[in-house]
Amino acid sequence: MTSTPSRISLLVDFAFKLAFANPEHTGPLIALLNAILQPGSPIEEIELLNPFNEKEFEGDKLSVLDIKARDARGSWFNVEMQLTTSEGLCNRMVFYACSLYVQQLMEGHDYTELRPAYTICLLDDTLWREDINSHHRFRFEDRRTGRTLEETIEIHFLELPKYNTKEVELAKATSVERWMYLLRHGQEYSVEQLRELFPTSEYNEVIDTVEEIQMRTEYRELYDARQKAKLDEAWRIAAAERKGRQEGHQEGHQEGRQEGLKEGRGEGREEGELFGKLRMLQTLLNQTPSTDEALKSKTRRELEELALELQAQLRRRLG
Repeated sequence: MTSTPSRISLLVDFAFKLAFANPEHTGPLIALLNAILQPGSPIEEIELLNPFNEKEFEGDKLSVLDIKARDARGSWFNVEMQLTTSEGLCNRMVFYACSLYVQQLMEGHDYTELRPAYTICLLDDTLWREDINSHHRFRFEDRRTGRTLEETIEIHFLELPKYNTKEVELAKATSVERWMYLLRHGQEYSVEQLRELFPTSEYNEVIDTVEEIQMRTEYRELYDARQKAKLDEAWRIAAAERKGRQEGHQEGHQEGRQEGLKEGRGEGREEGELFGKLRMLQTLLNQTPSTDEALKSKTRRELEELALELQAQLRRRLG
């Protein structure tokens, strides 16, 4: 039995969509939705409204994953894989949820025919750093009585870095914790090891996808292209942040800051850039980014050694 890691991350949109948006194998999506939503009556059948098409990944820019589906009771679902937080992310998820609800009502139809609409954002980043909760569920609610408007709109955010289940805990973990572990750490295991950790059919269909990406040349090429796009986007964001900091420092200098603060500004800028580099590397490795307090507790040499270690880990992961 081989123990070589697959290095196929299900967080890369090509792999995720191939695994969860296959109209011929809807078991993984049904299981994922049931794990996240915990509906009173489990979802048993689902119809994918945008079947997977590998050509949509050829030559396009890094995009947010979008899976739309409808179950047998008429409920609508929108699943997004978001790699990083971005300005207006929450507003965009609200817009998607409302659009999914409104689009159901065709001319001449009755409002009573509207069915629940669920938008789920799987976020490979931290949106609310001060909150230890990993799963956030939003509904229409009366703040005074707590009464909710059931069967209308729900928006779910799942912050993947906050799911810290260990391998030895998987047997007793909840279904959503097991799914998040597979999404976050699947690339660290061989296909055979994954089948041992996740022996049931809904997981095995996803693991089959990982193996298929490994074996099929055209799939591996598309996967590698999307992985490169993910890294390029992360580096682009980091470069933009560095440029913004530099411009901010220059503007402050032009406004006549005291000469005696120059050295402090320089040290602060270097420290900020190093902190940003470390956090970016941690994000690419699906680790929780370190806080300022944690990083400031280390010496400059310790920070530089940590950066070298993270870079080595990233090179190994990319093979």
